[in-house]
Amino acid sequence: MNFRVHHILCTQLYKGLGYSGSFCENMTNKVLFLRNVTFMKSM
Repeated sequence: MNFRVHHILCTQLYKGLGYSGSFCENMTNKVLFLRNVTFMKSM
């Protein structure tokens, strides 16, 4: 997955509001994946 600097802020602040349904579904899946990977690495 290509990750740019602004994605860090997007991932931290993302709430899924104000975007199309398909964007929200895709972004939610990516954010949950990234948060889970980060959590698993910190264990």
